[in-house]
Amino acid sequence: MADNLDHIEELKKRLFMAKDEKSIPELREHTLHNPRYQVAKKWTKETINTTTKIMSHGSLFKKFFIGSLLLLLGSFGFFAYMFLQGNNTVSNDNIDIAILGNAFAKGGEQLPIQVSIANKNKSSISSVDLVLSYPKGSGTDATSEYIRLRKTVGTIESGQTKTEPYNLVLYGEQGTIKNITASVEYRVSGSNALFVKDSSFIVTLSEAPISLVVDAPEMIGSNQEYNLSIKTTLNAESANKNMVLVLAYPPGFSYIASSQNPMVGNTVFDLGDLRQGVPKTITIKGSLVGLDKEERSFQIYVGEQNKDKQSSIGVIYNSLLQNVMITRPFLDAHLIIGGEDKPVYSVSGSTPINAKIIWSNNAITRIANAQVTLQFEGQALDKESVIVPNGRYDARNNLIVWDQDTTPEFASLEPGATGDLDFTITAKNISGTSSNSDIQMNVGIRGEQSGDGLGQQTISSVDKKTLRFGVDFQIAQSASFLQGPFKNSGTNPPKKGSETTYTINWTLSPVQNVVTGGVAKAVLPIGVRWVGKTSPDLERVSFNSATREITWDIGTIKRSTSNLVRQVSFQVGVTPSAFDTETTTLLMGELNATGTDTYTGSPVKDTKRELNTRIVDGKSVN
Repeated sequence: MADNLDHIEELKKRLFMAKDEKSIPELREHTLHNPRYQVAKKWTKETINTTTKIMSHGSLFKKFFIGSLLLLLGSFGFFAYMFLQGNNTVSNDNIDIAILGNAFAKGGEQLPIQVSIANKNKSSISSVDLVLSYPKGSGTDATSEYIRLRKTVGTIESGQTKTEPYNLVLYGEQGTIKNITASVEYRVSGSNALFVKDSSFIVTLSEAPISLVVDAPEMIGSNQEYNLSIKTTLNAESANKNMVLVLAYPPGFSYIASSQNPMVGNTVFDLGDLRQGVPKTITIKGSLVGLDKEERSFQIYVGEQNKDKQSSIGVIYNSLLQNVMITRPFLDAHLIIGGEDKPVYSVSGSTPINAKIIWSNNAITRIANAQVTLQFEGQALDKESVIVPNGRYDARNNLIVWDQDTTPEFASLEPGATGDLDFTITAKNISGTSSNSDIQMNVGIRGEQSGDGLGQQTISSVDKKTLRFGVDFQIAQSASFLQGPFKNSGTNPPKKGSETTYTINWTLSPVQNVVTGGVAKAVLPIGVRWVGKTSPDLERVSFNSATREITWDIGTIKRSTSNLVRQVSFQVGVTPSAFDTETTTLLMGELNATGTDTYTGSPVKDTKRELNTRIVDGKSVN
């Protein structure tokens, strides 16, 4: 017990040891030794330096901690500044654009609208411009002409609203949707950047400024006459100048005529001064060729004429698509000329032409009282030459008629019935313009369908053909001993063993059409010498000694309405052999002349037989 008390006292003594004690008693050493420190009783300069060295081991961490603290304080300061200053920034979201107006408008009439700009930012916006844009015509956004209106608004203060009025005129078809765009361009204080805010407004056209109404068949037989009647009416109070109607014809359509002369080609028509409510009608006449059940479309446009291209519209006010179905006619007929079915048939000279009309009943019912007609147009037809085995020819009206009186089977044609009608014509020799040498032939057919209540129907111009007559291309050759531009020598008829010279003449008859590439050729017989004299000098005549061929390069032969001929002469010498008689010495081989008729596009040719000494100067030599 006494030992324990002593031990406690010892601990107290150590705990409350005075500062001036010289040393600290050592602790009892155990297996793990405690480090021994010498602690000074008083703080001296040396003690402070030692303490500083000990603290320097954590200086890097200390610096990092202080830097992080400063960065955090800076971030708080920046966000606080931005929060406090945020009320002075400008945002597009705080700018409202309102477009007020009627959502429906008539084309061509004024549409009043108002555009309001409200600045809900805490700061003002400056240099404000309002740009209004909208399509003028009825085209798409890519093709339509755009109108752009710019107004300077100036400065809009915070909380201020400015309103600008407009009167617009829109054009287009009924039901067309117009997109009106308002763009606000502005700047903010302290910045040179240009900011833009957009807004849109939709307007639907309740009525087109000009209405289009088309009156035309929805179904038509191939190659039949087709009439397209287009009525335009101005709905607006007034129309701009240079209003035109433009048509785009489908493939297979052939323009014939119109009630008003077109101003450009056969597709652009001037509408003149249109008055509100007063219709104007233009009728187009033509023919349409196509396959059975094939659909074709006519595109019709009306509007302001394009200033740079007169054949098109600059601003479209209205447009219309007219569809037509091509059907096989219940009665059909085709004209075949010279065994060929083509639109233009060319023939040279006054050659008789054999032709026929092949007809057929395409209906599923019987057809009664059928009739086929063939109308001739043109001055070239020789009326006396028309031959119709089983039809009637009316020379006064240039018309051939086949009906049940001339063709009994036409009284009743069963479904699928077919046949042909023959005739022959000849052209007369026409001098003058090339167009006079054409013969137009139009085939018409009609009949009565039974059982469907349609009665008699006429199909006019089922088939059309043009018979085009080319030039009557003729060349002649003759021999002369006493006449011509050259003085000939020897005896006529020539004697064996001695040479006699002759003048050969090639003569072209006048032509009604221009002929190009004209060439005349003949071979000089053995025993006949090319002397080398030609006349006139302007004509190009040459001789090939290897082939013994004489060539007259005629070139272009101009159309002539007079009896003037074109001729060339050249001299040859002949020495009869023992095999020749005095009257049959061969002077010139067969003559061939060729060229191309520019009007018909067909080749022309004429051939003349060989020459001998039996006929000289147009007389027979005995």
